[in-house]
Amino acid sequence: MSGEVRYGTAGWSFADWYGPFYPRPAEEAGPGPLFSGQPARAPDPDVGLAKRDPLRFYARYFDAVEVNSSFYRVPSADTVARWARTTAHVGPRPFLFSFKVPQSATHAGDLGELDAFRAALEPVTQAERLAAVLLQFPHGFAATREHRARVRAIAERLGDLSPVVELRHRSWGEGATAADLRALGCAWAWIDQPQRHDTLAPEVPLTSAALGYVRLHGRNAAAWWNPQAGRDQRFDYLYTPDEVRDWARKVDALAGLTQKTVVIANNHYRGQAPANALELRRLHGEAAPAPAALEQAFPRLASPR
Repeated sequence: MSGEVRYGTAGWSFADWYGPFYPRPAEEAGPGPLFSGQPARAPDPDVGLAKRDPLRFYARYFDAVEVNSSFYRVPSADTVARWARTTAHVGPRPFLFSFKVPQSATHAGDLGELDAFRAALEPVTQAERLAAVLLQFPHGFAATREHRARVRAIAERLGDLSPVVELRHRSWGEGATAADLRALGCAWAWIDQPQRHDTLAPEVPLTSAALGYVRLHGRNAAAWWNPQAGRDQRFDYLYTPDEVRDWARKVDALAGLTQKTVVIANNHYRGQAPANALELRRLHGEAAPAPAALEQAFPRLASPR
């Protein structure tokens, strides 16, 4: 029996999503209707919504989101409460949030912001709309004794918030990692990333029957491993139909073992993440309409389904 599956993207506020995902005003040719004699086109209300409240527009098409901004700065509880309000009653089931743990903890080992982080999440935890908190560690974070202690310290502080641990270095696939995470009550994220000799395989042992978590970063290896590449270059990747089908099978397998599985597409550049996430929803058997702009940008989304 398959558990519940939620689909979303890592973030929703990207300037380059206006056009490929969020609608934007059509550019009128010529001097305009006053001089051309053509009647003015009725304004598209979605254009205003996408500009005023893009998260609410996003929630029409997805039932989960991963908050990236908390990685860089702990949001205020008021901001989180506003996000919760704006996504309430948009879809047929409650909209869920995941939050990245601040990088001060995961990358620098400073746990000083974790109390503020926990307090900021109260509006969604009290509403039972928190899917997980994500402990994302960088690729160079190998399985040393010091690093294992850091994972444990953060997980113990956030253990009641459904922690998910993302580990990228191959060394974590050896030893007692699965047993340690299981003892801490942590889910171990399945991640798709450009591969090389020291990367962890995408499918790792199940450590939580309550939660499965999938993150799809894309496979742009040339930019991913290039220290000079910018953020957009690293995540500039569109999964092919065959790659999407392969991950749909993996998601189904994971969902068969967990109560809830969250699937997050992080290949965000130019709306590629929402395109692939909607394809995955459809392959899971869900009715997943796409915004008109996204179908125009990615014609394969407009094919009969």
